[in-house]
Amino acid sequence: MQLCEVNAWGAPDVPGRLFALSDRGRTRRHGGDGTAAAGTAGLRRVTPPRPPEPAEAATPRETTWPGGERRTTMARSPRVTTTPAPTPAPGRRSPRRPSTALARPPEPPPTAHRPRPTNRPTARPPRQPTGGPMRTTPPTPRAPHEPPVTLDRRDGPFGEVALRRRGEVYEIIANGCFLMDTSDGRSERLLIDAAHRALGARPDPSLLIGGLGAGFSLAHAAASPVWRHIAVVEREPAIVDWHLHGPLGRISAPALADPRTALLPVDLLTHLRDTDVRYDALCLDIDNGPDWTVTEDNGALYSPAGLALAARRLNPGGVLAIWSARPSPAFEETLRNAGFNGVGTEEIHLARGVPDVVHLAVVPA
Repeated sequence: MQLCEVNAWGAPDVPGRLFALSDRGRTRRHGGDGTAAAGTAGLRRVTPPRPPEPAEAATPRETTWPGGERRTTMARSPRVTTTPAPTPAPGRRSPRRPSTALARPPEPPPTAHRPRPTNRPTARPPRQPTGGPMRTTPPTPRAPHEPPVTLDRRDGPFGEVALRRRGEVYEIIANGCFLMDTSDGRSERLLIDAAHRALGARPDPSLLIGGLGAGFSLAHAAASPVWRHIAVVEREPAIVDWHLHGPLGRISAPALADPRTALLPVDLLTHLRDTDVRYDALCLDIDNGPDWTVTEDNGALYSPAGLALAARRLNPGGVLAIWSARPSPAFEETLRNAGFNGVGTEEIHLARGVPDVVHLAVVPA
């Protein structure tokens, strides 16, 4: 390596970095024969002194080469720091990766037509509902999606009951469990219809309804001239009050005013044990089903002893109908073991969710 000479008469702003020439014998910048170019005091720098440039700036300068040739080159920054290249990750052959733009085929213009695969249908067939045939009944209006407002909450003899309102819909909550609301009422009405169909033609039949609830079953039964006598038992004083003096009266008021109707504020099991009256049909809508009771003591209604008590309060050929939110094959077997005939279920198809069911059983004639 050879180093260029520095003029002692030069200005103090001469860069402190010496220019190194390559090992290949590259010509020094101050002269090809080792002597300085002609000038004042016999020595003169080929490149006049310049103020230091910023590190990122590169400016052209004119240089005199041997033979008088002038060339314009880019002046180096006196203090240039170079960031080292990142260490290649293990497994890579080179830190420089080939340009993907060269390896990737050119993209077609946006307006170019792309052929569609022939094994793909151009139109999607309409979706069909699963789990059964398509229902043709219109959807039932549901409660609006808004927070419920509690209108009344009471501690009754069998726990806490509450009446809530969600928009125009009223909800009955028993011991924190949703029991029913006023958004529909179709399943409560079909409970009465299923019992009447199973009963068949019978003159002046009598009906006992277990549970006043939202009042749909009672209102539907009273709207039909078929039933000669209608009795409804309700053990919760709060529910009775909501029908007699509260907002649920808009559903049950005409039925409660019907002379054929008798409202009995008593527990159903107590009434079945104490009364001597016999009925042609007994419709139960007290719980969410035999396997989903509101209180533990309600389980006695669906036990063999409770079913035997219900059978004694029915006339020969009478019908027991029990509403349930889901089928219960085990309960059907209990009905058969209790001596009922014609045990079966009827599905109540709703606009949403799984169908409700009505368990039906007939007392032997």
